[in-house]
Amino acid sequence: MLPEALEKWGVDLIGNLLPRHLELIYTINLIFLEKLNQKFPGDLDKIRVLSIVEEGDHKKIRMANLVIFLIFNYNYKYIYIYIYIYIYI
Repeated sequence: MLPEALEKWGVDLIGNLLPRHLELIYTINLIFLEKLNQKFPGDLDKIRVLSIVEEGDHKKIRMANLVIFLIFNYNYKYIYIYIYIYIYI
């Protein structure tokens, strides 16, 4: 894996530069967390480590986690449908 794939970007930076993208990342993270909770019910430590959004004093987006989730959900039309449902309904 390339080093830049392991980057973590600050939520503040993404929010200032790409606010709409940040909304979509949060929506994708919500979908991802729901899937993780189904696969690992009650294992909050594992879910916290795998989450796309790293919580802490300064929230960060884990780019590798985002990309891995999107790659393994290769049928992107369903991701777009989920995003549409979460944002607009």
